[in-house]
Amino acid sequence: MMDSIPQVASIGAIIGKCKAIVTTDVSASRSESEQDERIKRVHRLQQEFPTRWNSCLAMMKSLLQMKKEVDNGLKLIGHYEKCLKNTKWAIVEELSRFSSPFQDFTDLVSISVTSLSLIQLIRKEIIDLCKANPRDCKEVAVLKLAVQSSLDKRLPLNDSVILAALLDPSTKNLLTVGQGEKMDRLLSAVKDHVESEADSSSTSMEVEDSPAGSHDESKPISKRRRLLHKHRVDVPVEEAIRAEMSYLQYQADDEAAYGVKYFDW
Repeated sequence: MMDSIPQVASIGAIIGKCKAIVTTDVSASRSESEQDERIKRVHRLQQEFPTRWNSCLAMMKSLLQMKKEVDNGLKLIGHYEKCLKNTKWAIVEELSRFSSPFQDFTDLVSISVTSLSLIQLIRKEIIDLCKANPRDCKEVAVLKLAVQSSLDKRLPLNDSVILAALLDPSTKNLLTVGQGEKMDRLLSAVKDHVESEADSSSTSMEVEDSPAGSHDESKPISKRRRLLHKHRVDVPVEEAIRAEMSYLQYQADDEAAYGVKYFDW
């Protein structure tokens, strides 16, 4: 979302003023007792760091938490030009409210195990968040349009993402494609995978069957690979595809009958 803010000049200007405020030293405007009281409340202004996720949101929230103190402090040290008007504070509050759900996306992709299928789920949520609302201020309404327009660039729905979403029972129904197209994509992916594996195995066998002195001794074939090649059972491509599709159909039937989610543990 942050890369869409520069496209909305008015929001960019407000964020710029917020950055100027949090980097201003207003400690001289408060007595020692007042500073101690503020420390006890654990409300401190947070700076925005381009390399740190959600830091701009943290900055806006910290300013909103200390709105009164920030205004008073700036006035006491003579920085009236940095004070935000009520209309600007309202925009900061609305922008903070709109930005907050994006923090959840950061948490989703920061876990130790994640999947490309999350992309379609996140796309759906962003589209929902960016729906027009008559109560939105003009600045946030424009920002929503900017976020939507950059969605395909930031989170492209390419073949890998579509395949990951189809293979994940929890996201396969989020794709707005017909059942026939879903099956065609899966069938094509399985066929490509099987053919790729067959080509790879054929190349490996050629290396193994070559004369002893013709291959690079610095890269010997592992014992495990030799045994796998020795005891390999070749399966015709069409048979492998039928087996894979039968498994997918079995999985779908189980989900429909028993509510089993194979990947939703």
